[in-house]
Amino acid sequence: MSDAGQFAPETSARAILGRVSDPMFALDEAAELAFYNPAAAELFSTADPVSVGDPVRERLCDRFGPAFSAQLRDAAETGVSASFRAYDTVSQRWVRVAAHPSAGRLTVIVSPVPDDDAARLAEAADAAIDGIAVLNPDEEYVYMNQAHAAVFDFEPDELLGDTWRRLYGPAEQARIERDAFPRLRRDGSWRGETKGLRRDGSVVRQDVSLSLLDDGSLVCTNKDITERYRREQDLERQRTRIRALFDNSPDGIIVHDAEGA
Repeated sequence: MSDAGQFAPETSARAILGRVSDPMFALDEAAELAFYNPAAAELFSTADPVSVGDPVRERLCDRFGPAFSAQLRDAAETGVSASFRAYDTVSQRWVRVAAHPSAGRLTVIVSPVPDDDAARLAEAADAAIDGIAVLNPDEEYVYMNQAHAAVFDFEPDELLGDTWRRLYGPAEQARIERDAFPRLRRDGSWRGETKGLRRDGSVVRQDVSLSLLDDGSLVCTNKDITERYRREQDLERQRTRIRALFDNSPDGIIVHDAEGA
């Protein structure tokens, strides 16, 4: 097999990390630094510069408190991803921490918690009945509330980082790119019905609205209309049968209203 198009794991990881604006780093099984991006270097800033292979748990504990280190240790030992808030004693702000164990490493992303107004907006989005998702210019999900993921029988964390194509079959992908995206680029918004795929491969019909942001990001809202579609189809089949009954009856049929007229 040709090596064209393949990258060495470390080279690929470094390239990806360099594009992440939030601090991101990984610890190995000994809690030593396996890699980190430029934004994460400041987290470990002390009189001694940090290097790959250095033990950093104590530095993190000094900055974020013992609970921070305990949460990371639990995620590494249980193999279960963790998401929690911690207080940064240096910046004197709360941060949101996401820890993801995989293949003997614990990858950690530290993001600033939004200001109060933004935080309230995010909480409102999380609690919204309609699904809400945000995709970056590469069409990858960077935010998704529970309602959006539930339409496809997934949890939000299972879809973050994937593109929208994971949730649509090839034919529907082509239709969206042909019908929705040109209008979205022209008008800045689009609304219509789409056929997505649930976790088990079954089709879910949705009412979808797309809005294009100035930076190329995309806001998508969705609502499951599968049951409504089924009711409409059942009603149309009933109407078709009634029309066929009238058209094919050899006898005359008189229809009276509720008053008998």
